[in-house]
This record gives sequence, structure tokens and C-alpha cells, in this order.
Amino acid sequence: MILRSYPDIGDVYYTIQSKNKRISLRITKKNTVEVCVPHVNLLQRAEEFVLEKKTWILKKLSLPKPQPIIFSKNTKEFTPQHSLEIIPSHTSKTSASIENNKVIISLSHIHDIESEGVQKFIAKIREQVLRDEAYTYIPNRVKELSKKHGFTYNSIRILHAKTRWGTCDARNNLIFTCYIMLLPHYLIDFIILHELCHTIHKNHGQQFHTLLANITEQKKQTYERELKQYRIL
Repeated sequence: MILRSYPDIGDVYYTIQSKNKRISLRITKKNTVEVCVPHVNLLQRAEEFVLEKKTWILKKLSLPKPQPIIFSKNTKEFTPQHSLEIIPSHTSKTSASIENNKVIISLSHIHDIESEGVQKFIAKIREQVLRDEAYTYIPNRVKELSKKHGFTYNSIRILHAKTRWGTCDARNNLIFTCYIMLLPHYLIDFIILHELCHTIHKNHGQQFHTLLANITEQKKQTYERELKQYRIL
């Protein structure tokens, strides 16, 4: 790894990776700038590329980063369809149960609600509940939208991905993250339509953009801007 520093941008980490076919740039979750370079001979070009992307880099670095979810005894909102209640337990094990539309966390007297282990446990329960909610809602909504706009697809899966809202593979299998359920319904529809468009156009070429714009009544750019305000947790 090679470290370079630049005014305003700060430190940039360059990694030589021969398996890469081109120079790539990314901002990590820790707000560091990393660049992958196919060959050491392209290092100078990679530095030029970073400077060309200075405005974009500074914009990304200035975006507010999502704060870790902190579940407390006062937390009530859990998922769109479930509330949360944390109650004390005299047992040595912290457990979870669901009653109607309420998730109940029985917190062991030997556990601290703010500890990393308990926070991860509650987050995992939330993820599972979101996945169940997504399986109840997403397949029916995909069916409705595909029928309305004349799309066909193979299958639907709900995963716990934290990097993409959805994908469409070469066989037209649609995959969505359970965290899609945290979005407003019209943005959920937009993501579904985005992936349905990929059943026809596999890349993000002009035909894809035209199709998506048409079936969203020319609101594509508006929805894309709004979607950027959300981060997968």
C-alpha cells in the first residue's frame, strides 16, 4: 500500500492489484480514500485521477455518516410494522419474543443494554423481523408492478445485504435487502422498478435509463436524489 497526501483531500491509500483492469476509487465506511491501481506504472495516472475527482471526493467525505443504532429501554420504534419493548429478566440469558406486532427483549440482569453484545443481538433480531416483513410485502408488490409494466422475472430473494438495495442477476432472479423496508413505499417501488428494468437491459446504458424514466413518469432523477439521502444501516 502506498500513502499520498493532498491539500483538502488529505490521505489517499493506493493499492496495486494486478487483477483489476482499471483504476478504481472508493470512500470506505471509515471515511478513508482508497484507490486500486492495476500496475505500478499507472500510479501517476491514478494520482491525476484522484485530483480530477477532487470535488466528488470532498462531497462524499462531507456526507454525514450513519450513527450506530443504539437501542435503549426507551426505544419504541423498531421496524415499520413492529414496536420494541425491553423488559428486565432475572434469568442469565437475554432473549427475544414476538407478541402481535411487538418485539419483546427480555434483558438479563447480568447484561448491560449498551454493551456491544446486547446491541448486536437486538440488531440481529431487528434484521430478522425486517426480513419477514419484506417477504410479506415485496413479492406481492413485485408481482403487481411487473404485471402493470409487462415485465417477467424468475424468483425473489430477501437477504441481509448492506451495500445494495437490490440486484437482478443474469437469470432474472431479483434480490433485495431486508433494509429496503425502512424506505418510503414510493422509493421501494422505484428500487423494484429499477431491478425489473434490468430483466430487459442488463447494464446502465441509455436504453435502461430511458425505460426507467418512462415507467416512473419521468421522476427517475427525483427518486435517485431522494434515495441518496438514505443509507443501508
